[in-house]
Amino acid sequence: MKKKKSLTLLYIALNILIILLIGIFDPYISDIGQLLNRINYLWLLGGIGAMALYWVMDAWILQYAVAGIYRRESLAKAFKVALIGQYYNAVTPFASGGQPFQIYYMKKYGIPV
Repeated sequence: MKKKKSLTLLYIALNILIILLIGIFDPYISDIGQLLNRINYLWLLGGIGAMALYWVMDAWILQYAVAGIYRRESLAKAFKVALIGQYYNAVTPFASGGQPFQIYYMKKYGIPV
């Protein structure tokens, strides 16, 4: 078990090193400063606000659906489950991992499958 953990840490360190080397040796890395100066922060804040609104609405929908089937749960739990679904949708191919992990976490909260 310890060997597997050390191999995993070595793999992560190797990936970080490769990403850093790509960033260091990229000839266009000097353009980042110019790009950061051109950012329109109003649009950036608007995008962040829209994403936050999407997460809250997703949590409300999840809370409403669970309340209709089982019992009313807190918005904080629904928000956590919604974000877990978003995360696992982002890291799995074809966005297929979010729903199984949402079910898993809802089961941990005592909500029957």
